[in-house]
Amino acid sequence: MNIGIKSRRPSYTLLIVGFFGSMSGSTPSQASVINLFDYAYNIDGALTVAPNLLGGVDDTNFNYATGLGSITIKFTNAGSHFAGLFVDHEIDEDTNTFFNETGTAVDTPMTGWSWEIDEPGFVFGDVLDHFTGSNATASLLDNTSGVPVGSPDDVSMALGWNFSLLTGESAMVSFTLSEAAPARGFYLGQFDADSNTTIYFSGGGMVNRPSSNVPENVNTGAALTSIAALGFLFRQWFKPKRSYRLLATSAGGQCDLAGQCFSGFSGRLVSNNIPNRLK
Repeated sequence: MNIGIKSRRPSYTLLIVGFFGSMSGSTPSQASVINLFDYAYNIDGALTVAPNLLGGVDDTNFNYATGLGSITIKFTNAGSHFAGLFVDHEIDEDTNTFFNETGTAVDTPMTGWSWEIDEPGFVFGDVLDHFTGSNATASLLDNTSGVPVGSPDDVSMALGWNFSLLTGESAMVSFTLSEAAPARGFYLGQFDADSNTTIYFSGGGMVNRPSSNVPENVNTGAALTSIAALGFLFRQWFKPKRSYRLLATSAGGQCDLAGQCFSGFSGRLVSNNIPNRLK
């Protein structure tokens, strides 16, 4: 990535053999060549740009050649945070150029999530300015597409999450890029009409609270009295678990209260020490 004076540089490609779904749900007739031309991470305003790798990130399931796969980032420090990923993919560039693509957002993002689809800045786009200017205080991503259907050009995408952690909390943030659309929830799509190929971009995040057997802001004596009165019924319905303050995601799927997350989970607010029926 060259922030400031931008110029296209040689990129590597990988032939992806298979069938890819399009935004319209149809199937392309031949294999497409997908490559990741450029990328950047933004963690609390600190940038890591291609070809550098972000330390501490779990990218074992991400292919930096194609730009497909999943990336997970963990946060442990209390305070405000921003986790963002910028990607600039090319679909069949050698066959039909890189400026014949469009980008669309589907559904509504959860609170704290922001996004932008735009020409990457070689001509008219400002997504890089917005991405690099985002930080733990606020995101500058404008939640719009500068290359909508009907106005094809060179497409790049950015997705980010602003959130906060209390002392003792940690967070996991994930980004997923795939040829398959998420089953539900918010996501971005980059579509090459000539190839009939789409790249889908989604994200998810979860804040984890330390284990606690006593709910916050509850008098201990009163709580113990209530527990004794409920007896067997309480034991059947309440089991102290690690609690999760917030589950916020841009795509569909689920996380359970034990912290088991599944690809494409749907966002929801989870109360501390929420009742959990024993299996």
